[in-house]
Amino acid sequence: MIIVFERSTRYTQKLQVKRAKREKLTVNYRKSLKIFNATEGVLAVSFLGLNTVSVVILSTIGAAPTVPAIQAASLGAGLLFNLGDFVRTQKNLKPRAEKHEKIKLSIDEQLNAINRFVSKAIDDDVVTDEEYGLVISEYNKFIQKKEQIRAEAKAPMDKETLINKFKEEMRSKLS
Repeated sequence: MIIVFERSTRYTQKLQVKRAKREKLTVNYRKSLKIFNATEGVLAVSFLGLNTVSVVILSTIGAAPTVPAIQAASLGAGLLFNLGDFVRTQKNLKPRAEKHEKIKLSIDEQLNAINRFVSKAIDDDVVTDEEYGLVISEYNKFIQKKEQIRAEAKAPMDKETLINKFKEEMRSKLS
């Protein structure tokens, strides 16, 4: 019984380590997304502010020679704004964060199931082969779910799916 209990505990420990790893990855991806969003905000405000300043300067004829420099800076801010959005979508930060969150939730489900089986075995003072088999099957379910989530995340999107996704993003930004 002790050997079976130790093996069950090993599966639980493996899952806890994997959960901690996924938690850390999710936090890191979310931080990256926040940084990109904040940078985009600063660039958008800079772009609008610099354009407004150049219009104001053009209306006061005295400082017209500074307008091309301000417009160049505004253009740079606008390009960086678009580049940041491109980088964020190319790096797939949001889908990756969601993938790790799904895997973490799957780990939580499997840990709860394994803990139920172990608790039942402790209450009975007997670990049957069936209970140990349930622990192993729960661990195997986790591995299958994790591979399924990974496959869904890596699934290539066809051209129509990408176009529809882009349209939805544009609609949500405009709304």
